[in-house]
Amino acid sequence: MNNHGVGAYKSLIIVMFSFFAINIGMNEEFNIYSILGWLGLIAAIILLLAYLRHHKFVRQSTPEDANLKKILDELNIATWALDPYSGSYSFSSSIESITCCKARDLMLNPTLWSKMVHPYDILLLREADKELMAGRKSMLEYRIMLTDGRVRWIQRLGIPVMDQAGKVKRLTGLIIDVSEQKQEEENIKQKAYYDTLTGLANRSMLEYYFAHCQASSRHFAQNLAIVFIDLDSFKAVNDRFGHNTGDILLKMVAARLKNLLRGNDLLSRLGGDEFVVLLTRVSRESLIGVAERIMSTFSEPFEVEGYRLMIGASLGISIYPDDGEDLEILIHNADQAMYQAKNQGKNNYRFYS
Repeated sequence: MNNHGVGAYKSLIIVMFSFFAINIGMNEEFNIYSILGWLGLIAAIILLLAYLRHHKFVRQSTPEDANLKKILDELNIATWALDPYSGSYSFSSSIESITCCKARDLMLNPTLWSKMVHPYDILLLREADKELMAGRKSMLEYRIMLTDGRVRWIQRLGIPVMDQAGKVKRLTGLIIDVSEQKQEEENIKQKAYYDTLTGLANRSMLEYYFAHCQASSRHFAQNLAIVFIDLDSFKAVNDRFGHNTGDILLKMVAARLKNLLRGNDLLSRLGGDEFVVLLTRVSRESLIGVAERIMSTFSEPFEVEGYRLMIGASLGISIYPDDGEDLEILIHNADQAMYQAKNQGKNNYRFYS
């Protein structure tokens, strides 16, 4: 194999290594892989662009060029370049499988590419462009919107090309479709932090959000509250109508409870028929109102598979920091208060004391 072919495969190996490293690097616990992913991708940009530039201007395309293009297409990796002064783009043909637009159309109409950027990510992209124009490398993940309404995640890797005077004359790099990785990441997150039956937060997410709220309260004093909710008569429903009916009922209860809460409150399911609500910025008086609204939501029957099911709920409430500064203690105390409510006739609420 000639030197040009060796160069091509060096570029390819580094690109593939970078993909591997960056996939592992999505897990924040493996910071070393994030570093390796960054270094590998930057090296890939340098080698790949040097290779493409050399082959474009020095000689006719070879089988190595075709092989490299084929593999980049398979990996959904496109090369890009921008003249920041004229605003003209150039893309490799791989951009077509990522955007579902012809590369020629994107190059003839530069605004077409900019209009694809998701509105929520425009400012992020502008900041990354400023970094490039300042002569610094950039790596950014953002969303693009396809003409059919679908959203894709891409990773844009960029390097500034400088002239002899040290001024940026061109921006260039890679565009990688990371939609599948993002979906896998979301699936893992969903399983790790959310209840599979109801879609509510699970205990791990409750712990995470409590730690966040607790840290915030050190800067902005606020009371937090834990409301422990245990359904009354749910076991009887399960025993009489079966677990499938019980599962549907739990999902309906979750939906009703969620509609009662503010955006900065968190409703979680610990398991079975036990729910825990984390409330922020509360007072004892406001908690009475919340408890009464929760109780009232059970005054209407639940329509499940043709049955009109009536159930109630017993609530226990503990307040941070008065009743504890640790989540486990607060949950335990709210649980104790809930049992007091059950012992006093069910379908009731009690504060921990």
